[in-house]
Amino acid sequence: MGAGSPGQRQAPPVKPSSLLSLAIGLALAFVCATAGRSRQQPAASAAFPLSQGTYWLYDGLVRWRVPGATEHAEKEVHWRMEVRQVIRRNAIVGAVVRGYLYDLNGAQGDVKPADRLIVQSGENKYYLIPAFAYEKAVARLDDPRDSLADLVADDELILDLPLAPLKKFCGLEGMARTDGFYCWVVGESTPAALSDVKGAPAGAYTAYPIQFVTVPDATSIQFVPGLGILSYTYRNHDTEANTEMSLVEFHRGGR
Repeated sequence: MGAGSPGQRQAPPVKPSSLLSLAIGLALAFVCATAGRSRQQPAASAAFPLSQGTYWLYDGLVRWRVPGATEHAEKEVHWRMEVRQVIRRNAIVGAVVRGYLYDLNGAQGDVKPADRLIVQSGENKYYLIPAFAYEKAVARLDDPRDSLADLVADDELILDLPLAPLKKFCGLEGMARTDGFYCWVVGESTPAALSDVKGAPAGAYTAYPIQFVTVPDATSIQFVPGLGILSYTYRNHDTEANTEMSLVEFHRGGR
């Protein structure tokens, strides 16, 4: 039938003012939805704040087995993790971090924080360089002639953004496993409890539990995009070493 044929009702003309109101409403809805998502998980480049001068303060306990004793020894620990230097090479950023929480694994009594290198490759992936390769990796980042090929390896991956429940990331061998061992595995997210963390950013944030389990030990962290590591736990079943740390203070650096 042609326009205006019997049995076919024509829609009333739409007023320009109605179209304008509809467009404004849709735009506002999009902005609100986007803002809500950004509070939950910031852009990957800002999710792990590694600017120079950023530091985190943790309180907790380390426990270890004393040979011949019936009880474990334990010690309260007040720990500082700090970004000491940032080296930028195009899409690669190297952050020299003193006191990464791994230093406390298997600690007995006093432990001194060491310098470690975290490498951010692109927007999403963060790698922790092994301690034995630290000096060589920093020298390579400082050398503009170095192409930085093979600077990091898949099994050094400690964070792959964005995070989501059941996501896992690790080296090729771990990814091929079906039991979840030797791979970082993300659990169900929860609202981050930041009320007791001095200097924590305002707003609603989400905490993601991430666990790395092997035959002898297990490492668990709570990671909050925009803040970093909220809590850290390490347990070794063979040596009965146990580390439990919680974030109490956060300060973001300026560079």
